[in-house]
Amino acid sequence: MRYGVHHPTIGFAWLVLAAFLVTACTGTRETRTPIAVLVAGNAGSSAVIDVYASGFPPDPANPADRLEHLPSFRTSLAGSAVTITQPTDEAGSLRHVVHRSGDRDLVTTFDVASLDLAQPSSLTTLGPAIDVGERVASAGVFSDASILCTVDAVASGDGRWLGVLHDGSACRDESSVPAVLLIELTPAVGATPRVLPLVASTNDANAAPRIVTSEGRDSLAWLTVGATAAVRSFSLDAPQSPASTLVSLASPFNDAVALEAFEDGLVVASDAELVYVDLRGEEPTLGSRWSRPTSLPSFTGLRTVRGLPGTPVLAVTSGGVALYPDVTTNPDEDTIPVGFASGLVDVFVDPYGYAFALTSSRAITFDLLGELAAIDDRLPGSSASLAQDVTVVAGTWTFTQDTRSDASDSP
Repeated sequence: MRYGVHHPTIGFAWLVLAAFLVTACTGTRETRTPIAVLVAGNAGSSAVIDVYASGFPPDPANPADRLEHLPSFRTSLAGSAVTITQPTDEAGSLRHVVHRSGDRDLVTTFDVASLDLAQPSSLTTLGPAIDVGERVASAGVFSDASILCTVDAVASGDGRWLGVLHDGSACRDESSVPAVLLIELTPAVGATPRVLPLVASTNDANAAPRIVTSEGRDSLAWLTVGATAAVRSFSLDAPQSPASTLVSLASPFNDAVALEAFEDGLVVASDAELVYVDLRGEEPTLGSRWSRPTSLPSFTGLRTVRGLPGTPVLAVTSGGVALYPDVTTNPDEDTIPVGFASGLVDVFVDPYGYAFALTSSRAITFDLLGELAAIDDRLPGSSASLAQDVTVVAGTWTFTQDTRSDASDSP
C-alpha cells in the first residue's frame, strides 16, 4: 500500500469513468439531477431539519460548489435529534429522523420524492412521529418504553424496517452494553409491529447495523465482539427466523468498530485495519487487510461510495477521511488519498462521488471521483458554513428538483 504515489492504471480507468459520467446516467437519474443536503441538528429546545442546495453535480456553465442554506425549509421536531438515515439505494425517497423527546425515542419519516428547492412545502412527513420505544416495550423486549436509547439507525429501502443500535449509557448514568434491534415501522394492515430479537443480545459492537444485499435478498447485519466475534444478520424476508452468522471474525476484527455493506459483500474495520468480505459462493471469504494511513487517528466508521467502478470505501476518523479505491485488490497496488477535517460529526457520500464531511459548524466537500481520476495523497476539499444556530448531529443527501432558476427566468 502506498501513500502519495500515482497509480497510472487506476488513473486511466477513472478518467474514462469521469468522461462517462459527464454524458451518461447514474442509476435511475440523469447526471444533471441536482443534489440537496439534509442536516439534522438541534436549535434551542427542538430538533431541526435544514435543507441546503449543494451545487452538485457542478454545472460547467454556472458552477456553484458551495452549500446554500434554505432557511424556509427548516422543520422542527420534538426533543433532540439523534440521527438521520442514509438511503440504501439511489431510488429511495424516505429519510428517517430519530429524535428523543423526554424519555422516548421517536421516528419521523420524511418523503423527499417530490422535493423542490423552490417550494418549502415540498418537504413532507409521512404521518405523525412513531414512538419506537413503545413498540419495543409492547413486543416485550424491554419492560418500559423509556429504556430504548437509540444512538444510530439504518432503514430498509422500502421504509418498513428500522435497525437501531441501542445503548442505555447514552441516555442514562448506567452501565450498558450496546444491542441491535430490528423494529417494524410499517406492518401489514391490522398486524402488530414486530421487534427482534425478543431478547436483546449482550455482545453487540458499538457500531451501526447495515442493510446487506446478498443473492438478491436483504438482511440486517451487525457486528458482535469478543470470543464469538462475527457479523450476524436477520433476513428481512423472514425476520422471525433465527439470526444467522454471515462470517466469523478473528483478531484484530474481533473488536471491530465499523461495518459497511455492498452488493454481495461487506467491509469490516478495526481501529487500524479494514478487510473486505466476499459473500458470494457457499462460504464467505476474507480478502486482503488494509492499514489505516498513519496520518489519521483510529477508524470510527465506513461509508459506501456508490456509482463508481470497483469497490471503493471511504473510511472515517475523528480527524478526516481515507479513500480506498478498491478494497478487493492488492493493498500494495493502491494509493490511499487522505482528506483532513478535524471534529467530524458525520460523513456521507452522494451518488456522484462527492463526500460531505460535517463538523459542528461547517461542511467540507471532497470530490472522490475527481481525485481518483488522478490519484494523489491528498483529497482536496471545499468548505462551506452551516447554519450557526444549530448543533449539527447528522446529515444525508437526496435527489431534488430545483425550479428556482425556472421561476427567475420566466417573464
